[in-house]
Amino acid sequence: MNKIKLHLILSLLLMSLNGLAVTYTTNSQGYWQESSSWVNGDIPPYICSDTIIIQHSITFTDHLTLENGAYMEIESQGGLCGHQNLYLVNSQLIKYGILQIDTMDINSSIVNCYPPGEVIATSQIMMYNGSSFSLSCPLAVGPWFECGSTFHPVEVVELSDSHMKIFPNPAKNEINVETTGIENAQISIYNLNNELLHSSKSNYTHKTTIDISNLPSGMYLVTISNSVLFKTIRFSKE
Repeated sequence: MNKIKLHLILSLLLMSLNGLAVTYTTNSQGYWQESSSWVNGDIPPYICSDTIIIQHSITFTDHLTLENGAYMEIESQGGLCGHQNLYLVNSQLIKYGILQIDTMDINSSIVNCYPPGEVIATSQIMMYNGSSFSLSCPLAVGPWFECGSTFHPVEVVELSDSHMKIFPNPAKNEINVETTGIENAQISIYNLNNELLHSSKSNYTHKTTIDISNLPSGMYLVTISNSVLFKTIRFSKE
């Protein structure tokens, strides 16, 4: 009988906690900390475990953490912009609009990035503990962007094959990444789980040799990007 009572109490407590879940929805473009930016003036905390729906352009001015089952959706007309870090811990982010940040740290979380908006990270994107990061929209790591009460997409154009070559492919111990006519380019190597394995800079009309001897055999992605251009090429390591 005591076990039945305990189970009933725990069930009621769980129902009560679920009932406390909150959904925050933007009301107009503006800053995160302004009540006018949110429906009913309810401002979500910067450390949040609830649901956040971004339907407008929102600028955030402090590091943002989504944790413990939090869910954020950036709708196609919405955007999230800030020279801050975005941390995801046991949470989910679905992006259709614009996402412009310094660093995105994905820990035991799911991130799906769809068109039409782009993803811009001035520093890096990191993944841990079996996280999932899917990308079907433009991505650039390194470009600068401006945030304010309003902000705009950073035009990111995909390069043609003539601007970037990788050889040999397949490769054993090193690859050569040849870029033509691209200034201040960031070269990054990812595995197929989108984990960053290497990052370096390339100069104008330059060939960069990268040591891959410590990488396991398999398929990898090389991405080159600057403030307005990007290109991704797949290569295999023997």
